[in-house]
Amino acid sequence: MADVISSIAGIGYGAIEIVTHGLGWPIGYHLNPDFDRSYIERLNETLQAHKVKVACISPSNDFCRPRAGSKEREVEHINRNIDLAVKVGAPVIRIQATGLRDIPEGVSRSSFIETIVNALGKCVDYGKSQGVKLAIETHGGVWALVPENMRDLLDAVRSDYLGICLHTHIDYTVETVSTLGGKVLHVHLSETSRVAQRSYYIYALRRRGRSDSDIMKELGITGEEFEEASSWEPREIYLGEGEVDFERIFTGLKDAGYSGWWNFEGHSTVNPEEDARRAYSYIEGLLRKIATP
Repeated sequence: MADVISSIAGIGYGAIEIVTHGLGWPIGYHLNPDFDRSYIERLNETLQAHKVKVACISPSNDFCRPRAGSKEREVEHINRNIDLAVKVGAPVIRIQATGLRDIPEGVSRSSFIETIVNALGKCVDYGKSQGVKLAIETHGGVWALVPENMRDLLDAVRSDYLGICLHTHIDYTVETVSTLGGKVLHVHLSETSRVAQRSYYIYALRRRGRSDSDIMKELGITGEEFEEASSWEPREIYLGEGEVDFERIFTGLKDAGYSGWWNFEGHSTVNPEEDARRAYSYIEGLLRKIATP
């Protein structure tokens, strides 16, 4: 991780977000609550040496379908990540209220929300006791993207220590900013295109056993659009080159009083440093633009 911190500091970034769940072989973990104190101390020394802060800690969780075996253990998992956030000076942890999925078949919306809220409230209370805020990511399945759903979760657990981690998408993001901009605590600035987004959803829905005809119906796309997305070959889409309306998103967040970090979420496996460099230049230019009277 020291090389990564050095690289992003050299580009100009002032903070990083650290993922604390498994990223697969050969990466494994960037950081984890189980890591010993000496590792965390070395990490903090490296961060301090490069004048880089930790903007956010990002665990993986699912309050509806507990990955840890039970809702109680899921709550414990999040609370341990809150403790980790304190150790590295992160003011926010990003959580996934429902993982990357929609409402399970046969479960009502009200009971789905109640299940999440019961666990979420406990984590928010612990976060408040430690001075760490929790941000629900608007990512994954369609349910997590819809502003009304996020509003209902925030209304059910009313706390200044609970808000949103805004993951930028083509759909819903501008609406989320206009209706819930004041509750955005952290952002994931990620670029995409319509065909790339559909390709992701098709892949995810197929893994859940959905038929192609059901997927087309759920996504509201034609057979031609389905074929285009199914055959789409992943490639680099740099910030500003896709279809996400970043200018409206940035302007809306500014008007809502957003004071958090402008966090770039890159996915490049070809040249991540170039990806990060181009993103930094784009974000800096857009911030200058919206700051001009």
